[in-house]
Amino acid sequence: MRKNRKKKKLSYHDLRCIVILSSNENENEDRAKKKEDAQRKYIYEYADAHDLIPMVELRRGIMGQAVMNSMYDRAISMMQSGRAEAILLSNMASVSRDTFDAYTKVGKVAGSGFRVVTVDEGELKLDLYKGDEREVRQNAGA
Repeated sequence: MRKNRKKKKLSYHDLRCIVILSSNENENEDRAKKKEDAQRKYIYEYADAHDLIPMVELRRGIMGQAVMNSMYDRAISMMQSGRAEAILLSNMASVSRDTFDAYTKVGKVAGSGFRVVTVDEGELKLDLYKGDEREVRQNAGA
């Protein structure tokens, strides 16, 4: 195994991002704002260290999962209109209900040609083949 392999520092080179702030607080608006403010500081420190440019900030507050899903879809439409190239989050669990929902959200962004970056997990990818790439790889192996 590759024990001596060095990790590369991720650099996104001025990647414009939409920041989504979301806490699990559903009852107290003041506590939700404090948690989101702490999360904002955490995310912006990461953005400064990795050459990410926050363009738009979306806050969930005390709203439910349905509002979070519509905010996420709105972020994707903003990226399609050219306002950003990625979504920046503290972690994927803050915006998704479960693993299936997390993969669905990453897939929506990846399918649109954009990126999801989280502070805790790094860049989230779905390493799937795209149409012609699969045929080329199968023909090369045969």
